[in-house]
Amino acid sequence: MKTLDKYILRNYISPLILGFSLFTFIFLMSRLFELLDLSITRGVSTSYTTMILLSSLPYLISLTIPMAHVFAGIMTFGHFAKGNETVAFKSLGINFYRLLKPLFYFTMVIMLLLIVFNNTVLPNSNHKLKNLMLNIYKFKPTYQLEEGVFTKNFGPYSFFIEKINRKDDSMKNIYIYEEENGYVKRIIMAKSGKIIKGARSDTLWLLLYNGTIHDFDKFHSVYHIVDFQKQNFILPVKENVNASKSSYRGDHELDIWQLIKRIKTTRNQMKKSLKQKHNTFMVIHYKRSLNRLYLEIYKKIFIPLTSIFLLFLGAGIGAMMKNINIGLSLTISLGIYGIFYVMMIGGESLSSMGYINPLIASLTPLLVFAVATVVIISYVINKYSIVKYFTRRKR
Repeated sequence: MKTLDKYILRNYISPLILGFSLFTFIFLMSRLFELLDLSITRGVSTSYTTMILLSSLPYLISLTIPMAHVFAGIMTFGHFAKGNETVAFKSLGINFYRLLKPLFYFTMVIMLLLIVFNNTVLPNSNHKLKNLMLNIYKFKPTYQLEEGVFTKNFGPYSFFIEKINRKDDSMKNIYIYEEENGYVKRIIMAKSGKIIKGARSDTLWLLLYNGTIHDFDKFHSVYHIVDFQKQNFILPVKENVNASKSSYRGDHELDIWQLIKRIKTTRNQMKKSLKQKHNTFMVIHYKRSLNRLYLEIYKKIFIPLTSIFLLFLGAGIGAMMKNINIGLSLTISLGIYGIFYVMMIGGESLSSMGYINPLIASLTPLLVFAVATVVIISYVINKYSIVKYFTRRKR
């Protein structure tokens, strides 16, 4: 390796590690506050919340590594510009592309490792995280409820509870509204109650004490009131929760090969639906499912690929700024990646609803950033400046 390459890499790796650490810390703190709420106010053990935190790390890493590249690019080339090293390189016949060459190869290696990471570690951690969260729903039933606000996490039932004891899942001053076809058909009021686990994994028991049941029809023409000292209800749970492990994997919990296998299965199911009459709804459902599956495959590849464009974009921005610092670099990096993330989520939503092709939804953010990168780099290199070419005055 040439001395110049070593020098550039040495100046790049330090801000890359710093950027990765800063971004991971920022996102981790946001997650940490949620987990502290689980541990302190909802009674979930510290060891369990630590497991949730560790299972959340791979997802954060998959986002913060590309972000770190734009930060490192700005810091490195901002440092070169501040010390007039860019001018010195140019006077020696070393152009901007030559400076980017070792960083391109280095980023390519990280990109390939990140693709492998997104296809192996990330799906398994997402699966583990889902199981941990589902087990909270089972073993800490009141986790789904809030004091003093309406919550609807149990099928047709809406809850309003004035006081919740997270330690024993007991409650005081309970108001339950049961809906049917868009109207409230029953209101249950009780002075106290408790949620306990049912014998089955998909049910919870609600025990109520000292209350009344108000039954009426849609037009309130029939009205019944029943007083009770003790009343039991069965509450449905959103998903089948197993104390040890749920084997079913969602789209985010599959690697590329598992996604391809599920795509084949979904296509076969869609073909069967097409042979049947009056099955338009199911065909639409299968098409949207296919879009989501394809999106997951593209995301595993295209998000790591953004690292290269973000590096070049950051390098171009840094070369134009002589008064660069960590705070400014961090702000610019967050802004750039924020734009990319919004475009990615927007495209994902549109594709999931069937409005655009999943490949187009995944490629659009990359193409936008590729164009922005070409414009910025060309502006830095006056000889190849696209901006200068289109904006120069005609003589």
